[in-house]
Amino acid sequence: GMVSVLRSWKGHIFLLEAIPDVVKKNPNARFLIVGDGPYKDVIEEKIKEMGIKRYVIMTGHREDIPEILSAIDFLVFPSYANEGVPQAVLQAFAAGKTVIASNAGSVSEVVLNNKTGVLIPPRNSSVLTKKIIELLKDKDKRKNMAFAGRKLVESGYSLEAMLNKIERLYNELMTMRGGNA
Repeated sequence: GMVSVLRSWKGHIFLLEAIPDVVKKNPNARFLIVGDGPYKDVIEEKIKEMGIKRYVIMTGHREDIPEILSAIDFLVFPSYANEGVPQAVLQAFAAGKTVIASNAGSVSEVVLNNKTGVLIPPRNSSVLTKKIIELLKDKDKRKNMAFAGRKLVESGYSLEAMLNKIERLYNELMTMRGGNA
């Protein structure tokens, strides 16, 4: 599954290019694209052009992301630009899902290759294809990485962890100003 605004740099096209080879090895595989945006028509046209409509479900904008994430085997995040630490990746980790993501922007701060997920080179549908096929075969690997991703979110990105970081920053700033926190 892929959850994001439908924009060119989110890399939907690379997922679509991976689908034909993935379904050759896994004919029951289905791909969920969740979101809406300015690139919707381009994505829909590419799906038709490639003849992969029966393998792709486009849901449009959804508010029930936790339920969506619980329904997928793993999240694919092939974005190649304009990424900080992506919320979709953190949400997938919180839902106990493994992530395959392009090594772009700050993604590698949370997707630790072969630990919390799999990092791939940006704009590379052939490597994406290979990694999807590998993860579809290896449920234990998915499970182990998902567990590590969940632990990462709990320790560094939970509400409590974020409040602690803000409090530390506040105390540092107060110390710099010569005040007491």
